[in-house]
Amino acid sequence: MAKGIQKLTARQVETAKPRERPYLIPDGGSLYLRVAPSGSRSWVYRFRDRNRKLHELGLGSYTAVGLAEARQRAHKYRTAHKQGNDPLGSRTPTFERLALDYIELLGTGAKPLSGSSLIEWSSTLRRHVFPSLGAARVDRITAKMVETALRPAWEENASAKRILDRVKKVLDRAVALGYRTDNPAAWALQQHLLGKAAAKTGKHHAAHPWREMPELMAKLRSTEGVEARALEFLILAGSPRAAQVIGSRKKGREIEPLPWSEIDLEARLWTISGDRMKLGVTHVVPLCDGAIAILVGLPQDGSEVFPGVVNDKAMLNVLDRMGYREATVHGFRSAFQDWAAENGVDQRLVDFALAHRLPDQTMAAYYRTTRVAERAKIMQRWCDFLSTPAADVVSLRRA
Repeated sequence: MAKGIQKLTARQVETAKPRERPYLIPDGGSLYLRVAPSGSRSWVYRFRDRNRKLHELGLGSYTAVGLAEARQRAHKYRTAHKQGNDPLGSRTPTFERLALDYIELLGTGAKPLSGSSLIEWSSTLRRHVFPSLGAARVDRITAKMVETALRPAWEENASAKRILDRVKKVLDRAVALGYRTDNPAAWALQQHLLGKAAAKTGKHHAAHPWREMPELMAKLRSTEGVEARALEFLILAGSPRAAQVIGSRKKGREIEPLPWSEIDLEARLWTISGDRMKLGVTHVVPLCDGAIAILVGLPQDGSEVFPGVVNDKAMLNVLDRMGYREATVHGFRSAFQDWAAENGVDQRLVDFALAHRLPDQTMAAYYRTTRVAERAKIMQRWCDFLSTPAADVVSLRRA
């Protein structure tokens, strides 16, 4: 063992106490344990390049990387450095890897972000950025690659500028760590590529802001009438299309209203027959507590669950009376989707919950037949969120 190496013991690592500011405990050989004010601990390897500039490589959190493994990783980079190799060159991270490390750093700094904010960071990048940029090395990302990755969100998502800012911050860290010298996500560049942010077009239905959904639901629960119950059920069920709840009389294809025969109260499932689905495929919807409570409170002496609600204008009239004149029934699907994306829900499960067409039919069958229990948990989380007390809704808006 080299002199001055492996100074720490497992006990010292376990009992390292947090301070007001982050601090480092040396193990020797350029390996350090970083202790954050929150109490979290992570490993870092520090070295100087040929220009004597100090660099830092994260080796993982203590919960994921133990003392022995951290020493092995540090030894690998220390050996490479002594041989004249640049540790940065041998470990240029992908955008996804650096982004996840940066998110971990946000949670361990002097002013760590809250858990919900970290989930929002992770979910938006996973949904909008990782599919295109995730596997790219950070030193090879161009301004055009950033523009291509963000273009879909830029044209439709009201939070697109915030997503771009997150990409920029991740690449700012790449610059700080010496992986690159410029930031291709800087607005000075992207304003010429992305242009003006996402203008809503007639092709999109106005979505109610997901953070304000509990307030809307509280007013909806106090509104009487079968139209109000139909709308409440539609939202609690993850916002299927209105036609699956109240039917559709459009020319070319008539869809019957929701029949009691599709509801299994004991199994807590709503099985929509293929002839009532847009894609023509049977769809299973797990029902949360609130949706079940609505059904149990309805008379079951007819064939239709919500008799007399003939079109979505009746639901729009309910929203209008409640003061939500800009909201649309179909737009609540987007509210559910935005909530799921911002709260770390698997996008593929969201796509299936909304009955989107999945590219792989084998995958579609798998999600339909074996992941109902998992989707049921998601729908209950949605139901619980919609029941959030008004005081908590205020804190959500400030988050």
